[in-house]
Amino acid sequence: RLNQSYARYRWRQESSSLATSTALVCLLHERTLYTANIGDSRAIFVSSTKIVALSEDANPTIPKYRIGVEKRGGRVVWQDAKKKWVVQHDRLQETPTVARSIGYNESHSGINPRATVTKIKLTDKGHFVMASKGIWSALTCEQVAAWIRCTLVEKPKQPAQVFAATLVRLAHSEGT
Repeated sequence: RLNQSYARYRWRQESSSLATSTALVCLLHERTLYTANIGDSRAIFVSSTKIVALSEDANPTIPKYRIGVEKRGGRVVWQDAKKKWVVQHDRLQETPTVARSIGYNESHSGINPRATVTKIKLTDKGHFVMASKGIWSALTCEQVAAWIRCTLVEKPKQPAQVFAATLVRLAHSEGT
């Protein structure tokens, strides 16, 4: 229904942006964590002993996503002008940088419009990180986990907003 609604109102778009829509939704119910991801956001759970990837970026350079794009009639190509990998399709004028995105008809774009859903039972105490491509293109899951563990030892009662802002600054400094 979301895809149909998007297609019906897409003509109203005033911007010439070629941006894709992504979503990362998490629900914690009785120590079970459900994660639904579409696009290039990522979620991890960090405990004192482990890191659990709750989602995966739908990066078209990952073989399973590239194969899916190709099965749906698209192709993954490098665009020098944009300096990034994009998904192209004969009927698609835009060039998305993800293999899963909201608002695309898979038979006309090569893009998969369905989210990947995961479910895990939380047995340890820990910390949950949901972030967009900006963080994950600069830092690995292991770097984020190490930073969380170190920061929580030094400043265990810091507000979540300060914690998040510091992580963004770290990603920005590593990404440049």
